[in-house]
Amino acid sequence: MKSIRHIKPARLEGTTKPVNHPPIPRPHNAPATAHSPPTKELGSDTLQQKNCPIEFSLEPTATTTKHPKTTPQLSHEPTPLWFLSTAVTIRVSESDGQDGVSILEHRVPFGDSPPLHIHHTEEEIFQILEGEFRFVLHDQEHRIGPGEIRLAPKGVPHTYRAESPEGGHFLTVTVHGDFERFVRAMAHPAPNPGLPEPAGAPSPEAIQALAETAARYGIEFVGPSLSEIS
Repeated sequence: MKSIRHIKPARLEGTTKPVNHPPIPRPHNAPATAHSPPTKELGSDTLQQKNCPIEFSLEPTATTTKHPKTTPQLSHEPTPLWFLSTAVTIRVSESDGQDGVSILEHRVPFGDSPPLHIHHTEEEIFQILEGEFRFVLHDQEHRIGPGEIRLAPKGVPHTYRAESPEGGHFLTVTVHGDFERFVRAMAHPAPNPGLPEPAGAPSPEAIQALAETAARYGIEFVGPSLSEIS
């Protein structure tokens, strides 16, 4: 019996050279050994050295769509109006956008107070810019000033009264355009930047005409103004 150490390995038929197996990958950050020379992190240089087909680019590709920067354009120049005893400027008209948003700027004299009323078709946001106001919402009353915001929900009675001797200045924001159209129906272009001359208490006929016009725009008068009950 031959000794095992004298047995020569069998030659594989058709084999002309040794089979080179791919190196076993070592874990990330594993220490280099004598048989595995140190390698760099796989950055762009390493990928290029290994002729890797992956390419990195921050340039827009052919499928990237570039949208030109546009500035929204209002469909009108803000025009001051005299609305009853107040001055109103329509800063954003309901026709300027797609959702019917209106932003109106109001300047009112001391004591200005509309009748207690309801908007049946839209909510109304008030932002006070100058002056002090009494603000009534349903059965609650608050005193508000510059920087404060109040929401009058659709269908909820509300009104205000300007309490500052110099009057008040505020914005209203509504959607659907009914309040803006009501203002336009009752207003006329302001001949000067100031407020209209005080006209005194409106007659019953004037109040009735105002109520009928308001009703056409979803606004219902449900009570007196704060000036009438103060």
